[in-house]
Amino acid sequence: MSLPAAPPSQVLSQPSDGIGNSTSSTSSTSNRPRSSGSRGESPSPRLRGPSGSSSSITSSSVTSSSGSSRNSDSRNNRAHSNGGSIKGVGAAAAVAGVSGSNGSRPPVSAVNQDVAHRFTNSGGLYALFLLLHHELCGVHPSKMASSLLTLLNMVLDASPSCKDEVRKVGGLGLLTALMGSLAKSDRVTDIFQLRVRICCSLQYVLEGNQANKLLAREHGLLDPLVTNLKHATSPDASQVSVLDDAEQVTVSTLDLLATTVDDSRGNQAALIAAGGLPLLHDLLMKPNISPTVLLAVVRVFELMVHGCEPAKLAMLGTPALPHLVMLCNNAPASPLAQRVVALCCRLVSVHAQGKAKVLASGVLPLLLKMLHTSPYGAHTSAASQGLYAVTLGDVDLQNEVAAQVRLTS
Repeated sequence: MSLPAAPPSQVLSQPSDGIGNSTSSTSSTSNRPRSSGSRGESPSPRLRGPSGSSSSITSSSVTSSSGSSRNSDSRNNRAHSNGGSIKGVGAAAAVAGVSGSNGSRPPVSAVNQDVAHRFTNSGGLYALFLLLHHELCGVHPSKMASSLLTLLNMVLDASPSCKDEVRKVGGLGLLTALMGSLAKSDRVTDIFQLRVRICCSLQYVLEGNQANKLLAREHGLLDPLVTNLKHATSPDASQVSVLDDAEQVTVSTLDLLATTVDDSRGNQAALIAAGGLPLLHDLLMKPNISPTVLLAVVRVFELMVHGCEPAKLAMLGTPALPHLVMLCNNAPASPLAQRVVALCCRLVSVHAQGKAKVLASGVLPLLLKMLHTSPYGAHTSAASQGLYAVTLGDVDLQNEVAAQVRLTS
């Protein structure tokens, strides 16, 4: 059965309570049985037609009644066969080249901006999220979901104005529900890296868009992200992730957290209420932590300390900052050292006792070492900014720094 494209006026509303009746738009999928492991219990979006009438597509209507259980291959074949009749999907997918992609952000040139606009204006985003809804109600993650998310990322990268359109068609709620279903303890075997791709999609949608950040918080986005952090900090973290790359999932989660809390007091408070701050601290202090993960954690803290008192105390009232300074002394020209200096600058500027505690962490010798590490580059500029921040208004400290600079030059 061909799935017609929805006009731009058709939208997916916020996820409902999952109670609704099947309609003609889902008649081709209403005779499939529900498996005990189905993600059908997740919230379901609602479709609204141009006439104003609404009909619910629920997981029960998609997966109930008799028949043989579907598998991932049959879903892929069915979605691909329907995709050819969706206006805009075929052309954009051909340009995007969704097969064989990975979870990283694609280059801007991967999708022509004009094609992305035509894809959106012809109802392509609506159709894409409708197909993703079927994946949400499925039994297992599939390659089709991975391809759809990669296509979404390419369209968002080529046309940032599509962020608002994603919100209008209910895409934020669907992506959050899909992330929540994958974050459950019995769904951590994510062989298609869907969590990484969803994090990438949400980064595109939330970046610089306060309305989307607010709606994402209302949909409960922070809960599955905190669950991912719990998996990363658990003692048997290596056993939790079986087939996917645990480090890549953790870094993607931290990058999305950084985007979510950036310049958003509400999201910062929600993250603390969800118990995310102790998990971030534990991840920061974890032995043998990957440099990539450590850099991502420091970036989250850097954005959190601005206007968030508990985050300031987590840095200044614990061994976290001296621990970071000690790590940076071994690599003064590293990106981590630059990020730690930026964090120290924020702590000095936003906390009354920040300067004294930052200096007590041993950051001054680190700044001098960075300043004299050649070849000069970004770390030299970061060290200069750090020295300016910690010596501002303190003549004695300025003279001490000047004397040490003369001795080492």
